[in-house]
Amino acid sequence: MKKKPAALRELKKLSAIPFTDENYRAIVDSLKSESDRSMVVIAGSILEDELQSRIQRTLIQLDKEDSQRFFGFDGLAGTFSSKILMAYSLGLIDSHTRYLLDIVREVRNACAHSRMPVNFDTPELKNATVLLLPESLRKKSNRDQLRAQFLTVTSMLLTIIARGKSESEEAKVRSIIDRVFSRANTGS
Repeated sequence: MKKKPAALRELKKLSAIPFTDENYRAIVDSLKSESDRSMVVIAGSILEDELQSRIQRTLIQLDKEDSQRFFGFDGLAGTFSSKILMAYSLGLIDSHTRYLLDIVREVRNACAHSRMPVNFDTPELKNATVLLLPESLRKKSNRDQLRAQFLTVTSMLLTIIARGKSESEEAKVRSIIDRVFSRANTGS
């Protein structure tokens, strides 16, 4: 088998750089200028990668071959869905976080695989995305609000995943989300 070109090996390293406060802020800022579709796909991929990192920190240290067998495409935790289930089964996330991640996963997959242009005005995408929001805000969100709310929810989910499961932390995050969205919709 031919050796992989250096440029491709370096590209692989780029995607393995862990999150820091600096690159987290830079990513969130860059997501704001993306199309709806790109923002959803990128945010979903970031969540999936962080979920994998969190699972890896919980498990025993696997060698490269076992890690590839475990997290590879057809491995036990090779899909976003299986990573969500694994994190839930290990007690790393609670049932509500699992529910939200499953919605993000479905929205991400629709954006990644749709053969038509999609954005937050697309009824199917809008109807699924509002499920991330508190009940009281689901009918009030326009496209720009949905973009901001999606980014807020995915940012909060990233924080929950990175810090690990804490019922009180997750309750605080949900409370913050509720307050932020309530203010955004009342103009306060």
